[in-house]
Amino acid sequence: PEDCNLLDAAGELCFEVGRSEDAMNLFGRSVQLRPEENSCKYMNLGQLMSGHDCLAHFNKGMELMHRELEEASARNDSEAATKLRGRLCSGYCSLTELHMT
Repeated sequence: PEDCNLLDAAGELCFEVGRSEDAMNLFGRSVQLRPEENSCKYMNLGQLMSGHDCLAHFNKGMELMHRELEEASARNDSEAATKLRGRLCSGYCSLTELHMT
């Protein structure tokens, strides 16, 4: 499929049920189609990978989350901004855990 929303949703479903390889393929295709959209796919890929690949995906996900937060703040969407701040905190925790291992 060429629909990134569908790819991301299917990737999250596969991720949740333990189908890691399928999830990586779906998120990977979404990254190919729209690399500057949806921080979640990068954070999920980071959890599925290890080493430098893991770090690269987490860093890209964090970059996109910061951009998404700026956009939410600019349109005065406090609900989205609050959710993104929580996701950023979780992302920083993931990065810290990666550096500790």
